[in-house]
Amino acid sequence: MLTSRNLLALLAAFAVGWFGRGASLEKSAGVADGNGATLGKWQQHASTNSGPIGNTITTPTLPPVDNSTVARKWRLSSDRQSSHSDNASTANSDLALQDRFAQLLQQRQYNQAINLYSEHENSASSVDMQAMRADLLAYLEGLLNGGETTSFIELVDAWLYLYYADIDVLLLLAKYNRVQDYPFEALYVYQSARTYAYSNNDGARVTAELQSFVQAYDSAMAAEQNWFELQSFYAQLLEMDMAAPANHYRYAELLLAAGQDAQAQQLLEALGQQPGWQQRVTTLLQSYSNGTAKELSREAGEGYASAIPLQRIGDHFLINLGLENEFVKLLFDTGASVTMITRRAFERLSAQQSTFLGTRIFNTANGRVRGDVYRFENVQFGDYQLQNVEISVKPVELGGEVEGLLGMNILRQFQFKLDQDNAQLLLNTR
Repeated sequence: MLTSRNLLALLAAFAVGWFGRGASLEKSAGVADGNGATLGKWQQHASTNSGPIGNTITTPTLPPVDNSTVARKWRLSSDRQSSHSDNASTANSDLALQDRFAQLLQQRQYNQAINLYSEHENSASSVDMQAMRADLLAYLEGLLNGGETTSFIELVDAWLYLYYADIDVLLLLAKYNRVQDYPFEALYVYQSARTYAYSNNDGARVTAELQSFVQAYDSAMAAEQNWFELQSFYAQLLEMDMAAPANHYRYAELLLAAGQDAQAQQLLEALGQQPGWQQRVTTLLQSYSNGTAKELSREAGEGYASAIPLQRIGDHFLINLGLENEFVKLLFDTGASVTMITRRAFERLSAQQSTFLGTRIFNTANGRVRGDVYRFENVQFGDYQLQNVEISVKPVELGGEVEGLLGMNILRQFQFKLDQDNAQLLLNTR
């Protein structure tokens, strides 16, 4: 029978045995404390409420485990690793993107290259987009320097269709027109570039390149003594409101030399109001007014020697242009740099004497368009016969009777006035 005394003895024996087992575990699998005693691994993770085990051993105090903190630290570590992985993946992807863009350019798949650029414009990094733009500009430079004008025009046309305000590409297009000896087309491109030059830096770049072009063209025409073309060039520059004070002065000088004194004096009077120009203006006028340079003459254009009847269509006018023995009806358009006819009209005139000159980009009142250029040997414009006139041919339909646009390459050869009341174009030769 288990008496209370026997029960106490049994409990005492159990306690001694258990304590001995714990001491044995400490010796075999413990760590040393400050006094040379050992702490079991399980004891190192005991809570502060466990109390002492023995008289000389205490449990170290540990902060409570915050599972949410552990989770946050893991996520941070994981996010960092994922970020590094994503960055590496993005870098590889961007590298592949640049390679694909460059490859499409080399394969002359220009529309696909531009679509690829556009699709990633808002997702790729600015560094990568700049790298692709650098590839584009270098490729265009290569085409231009290599004389591959058809490919150059094709790519520029496709690019500006989407990115019409791209100053870098516009300046390359102006350079192309200069190389191809299309001075008036170059002026129109510079005008577009200036319109989209929103920053001071871009504005300064456009102005610097324009003035460099003006000086180069002036030097070339002066060397050839081609004063008529040079005068027409400056007239166009002023009309487009892109002339610097020095350009006004030069144009006035050409007008004085051509006997168009009243127009020259009007220009110089305005120029003399600007700081630093009064003395130069006075000297120039004196050189022509004292009779040593040339005798003064009446300004040309007070009367007109010829008139071409126009056909009124709403607020616009149609004019006939003769190509050999046939006529095309053209819209009078001072915003067109080069005279243009539609592809259908050109095919109707297929028997005419013309020479293909290449493909170009043109500015019209309705924007920038691309077309082939032909040189026609004989063109009838009113009472005047013109030789070797450049006319662009475009695959467009203008509607009704309109078969093209009369451009400034013909009009600038004359002093002209549109007489809207009598529906006629008044002309004087320059």
